[in-house]
Amino acid sequence: MKKKITQELKKEFLIILFFISVFITIRSIHFIYHLTFMGWDQAEHAIAALNVVKNKKLVLLGPRISAVSYQNKQIFLGPAMTYLMVFFLVLGKWDPAIASYIFMIFSGLMIVPLYYGVKWLVGKRSAWIMVIFYTLLPYYLTYTRFLWNPNFQFALLPILFFLMGYYQKSKKQLILFLISFWLGILFQLHYQFIFSLILITAYYFLLKKEGLKKFLIFCAGFLAGVSPLILFEFRNQFYLTNTLILYAKHYKEVQRIGNKDHYYLSQSFIFLLGFLALINNYLEKIKVKVNIALLSFLSLILFLFSARNTFIRPDTEFWSYVPYWNYPAEVKVYEIIKKEGLKNFNVTNQLYDSLALIQKYMLMRDNITINFDDYYNNKYLFIIEKTGKKNYMENPGYEVLGFRPYRHLKTWKINDHFCMHLVERLNK
Repeated sequence: MKKKITQELKKEFLIILFFISVFITIRSIHFIYHLTFMGWDQAEHAIAALNVVKNKKLVLLGPRISAVSYQNKQIFLGPAMTYLMVFFLVLGKWDPAIASYIFMIFSGLMIVPLYYGVKWLVGKRSAWIMVIFYTLLPYYLTYTRFLWNPNFQFALLPILFFLMGYYQKSKKQLILFLISFWLGILFQLHYQFIFSLILITAYYFLLKKEGLKKFLIFCAGFLAGVSPLILFEFRNQFYLTNTLILYAKHYKEVQRIGNKDHYYLSQSFIFLLGFLALINNYLEKIKVKVNIALLSFLSLILFLFSARNTFIRPDTEFWSYVPYWNYPAEVKVYEIIKKEGLKNFNVTNQLYDSLALIQKYMLMRDNITINFDDYYNNKYLFIIEKTGKKNYMENPGYEVLGFRPYRHLKTWKINDHFCMHLVERLNK
């Protein structure tokens, strides 16, 4: 009997290793061309992480949320986002591509806690279904390739499931505390997680009826998880709370970006777990051979769908508003700027990010000092534009229009669609 159990565990672990290998392999194909590193979002987050390390100072807030704003008031993420960026960027020696690849491998390794957590919580067959979807669903494939707060939240969900599964087995109060603490960390990464938080709280205290003592332990764990935000609120006259109240009072006037599919990334995975829990009794009744056939068929179907997202080299990065612009183009631009060795310059990307935050992150990373915010006194300006655009100095952005009088010095080809100009400001 013991030998049979050992063989089952070995077989189980070998299948887990197989899925980890598949997870990493399909995401490695054309990885650099799938990589997303947006200027106003991820590069801004990377700059915040770089500042934490350079200034050697802990922070109580993470980056701002770009989705909403009103009267120059904004909501900020928790500091967990910044510290996760620090962790992966340090491992990648501050190279976004290497750091993103390490994050992708980390996400693949999360198959281990995902499987065992769901197995303990719901059942073995549900666990394999979760692993298959996590590994092969194109939606999840896309969001496990690059550094971003919804992606971090999604990749850390398996730890939550592991803790929930372990609590199911042990009923230890410490594990319940860790579950709610981890919920607080996840909440810091994306505030729409509040819906998942409510569902999980209802699961334990309405469905499972865990009791008042455990409810207090649960609340203490969550408060510990969001303690940096609480401390920030006390130190800053409840800035975030007052901003939310302001948003609520002027709901129709608040500038919002429409719903994006990443809003449902973590929630969809939790709902999948809940759905499998509801039908688990039916899954357990399916014969083993039939079950294996069904899981193999599901894997094949999802693999074929993911192949469209994987094996064809993309012309542009995910979410780029500019076709044919990608991370390798950003790297080429930076190598040119660095090679020129100029002082008193600035750079603008007139394609989609006039402040060129990706370039500024790379400059800061390599200790190249310029006045990043000054576009009125810089001697030189690098301008990223479409190839063949003759009136590139007539763009509406102040970064270009304020650069007068000037003379053109050089132009470099970045790829078949884009180039970069260097202009010099003349004395008035």
